[in-house]
Amino acid sequence: MRVRGRIGDGEAQRNRESRAPPMRQQSAVSADCHHVRAVAEDGQSELALRRFGSSARAGWRSSLALALVLLTGLYALTATWSPPYNVDAFTNAVQARSFAANGSAAVDEAAELVAPEYRGTVGWFTDSPSGPTSQYPPGVAAWGAIFYAFDTSQETIDVTWSNAETGDGGDLVLTVPSMRPAAVASVLAVVVAMLFFALTMRQLTTERNALLAATVAALGTGAWSVASDKLWQHGPAMMMISIGCYLSSRDRFALAGMAFGGAILVRPHTALIAAGVGCAVALSRRSLWPTVKLGAASVLGLGVLVLYNAAVFDTASISGGYGSTFSGRVTTTSPLTLGGRVIDAFIDPAVGMLWTSPFIAVAIVGAWKIRKEAPDWALGAAIGGVAYLLMQYQANRVSGGSGFFSYRYPLEALMAAAPLLALGTIAWIDSSTSRQRIFAALAGASILLHGLGAITT
Repeated sequence: MRVRGRIGDGEAQRNRESRAPPMRQQSAVSADCHHVRAVAEDGQSELALRRFGSSARAGWRSSLALALVLLTGLYALTATWSPPYNVDAFTNAVQARSFAANGSAAVDEAAELVAPEYRGTVGWFTDSPSGPTSQYPPGVAAWGAIFYAFDTSQETIDVTWSNAETGDGGDLVLTVPSMRPAAVASVLAVVVAMLFFALTMRQLTTERNALLAATVAALGTGAWSVASDKLWQHGPAMMMISIGCYLSSRDRFALAGMAFGGAILVRPHTALIAAGVGCAVALSRRSLWPTVKLGAASVLGLGVLVLYNAAVFDTASISGGYGSTFSGRVTTTSPLTLGGRVIDAFIDPAVGMLWTSPFIAVAIVGAWKIRKEAPDWALGAAIGGVAYLLMQYQANRVSGGSGFFSYRYPLEALMAAAPLLALGTIAWIDSSTSRQRIFAALAGASILLHGLGAITT
């Protein structure tokens, strides 16, 4: 595997230095390129290079399209299409249906779920001046609502719920919407995330390496076993983060900010990722203008969130349905507890990333080695992802609940850091056959484990 030139070199980096949008580089197919250039010297350069470039682009697009079709089919085969459903994802699906059917945040059919004996076991709904509604920010439900809007069947399912947490209240029969639109929304969110990750890597390395990096990310992480399985927050957040990173790689910082703003509507503290990109670019280029554009656009997402909370919960804040719960946990968790959670995030037998995605160990080593040569935005996104994850673990236990395979909280951070991790991996294993074999074995094991997890959970 090889990186196109040095990390941080190449046409994309040169264009960034001149403040012009980077142009797509030609495919690094060395033997054919040399042949074409030889023909060029005989007076047919422009025509030969044009034909070669067109052929290379067509081949890349065909390969990418085929990979996306296969990925969509695989995700669809392993997604959860009907109850039983995880509490968090169930809440998002019901809220999405309400957005689509009623144009309202109120979920009247969930009125019974705000009772204390059911809250947190059946669904994370809370009272508001608008009526019972999801406690979560609206971004994930808004994404799901697109697919419920096209669900002409309006199918519902009667599901019997029991309160396993307290044992109070007996069984509750609840009429819930079909989970099929939620499953489609979940699958496509992660597919789009991987599409833009592949396009981002195509700016930085060869087509082969870009496809390999996207494949490992799509199948060797919780992107497959968790995010594409149900309508969690993770899939839509990963999608917007990936789009934001791609646009940052093209120096389209205003548009990147809008994408990061979309992620904020799903998980407000993903604002740290946008901040990481903005700060890194400002320091690297000694210019505040790209950061101003990115920051101003991302703040739009924050503004929409505040307005939503003001309209639904009658409080102009970013906490919304969480109330003081989230901020309270953030400010009261001790550094020792946070440190333990971070360690567990890597090595805990149940949720540790290194157990089910062991290739990440190689990726981290590689990323550290090339950190000074990496594109500024990629380094900033990775740093922002780390900050995001620290806040996530400051507020939440490392397990993230139950009803899913391995880990889920690190998914947004991994998506933000993915370009740096991929570049580091490519650079570190490029000159060593033994390292390539080790990475291939670890990546294969990761894919196998998450495949089994996707099938069994």
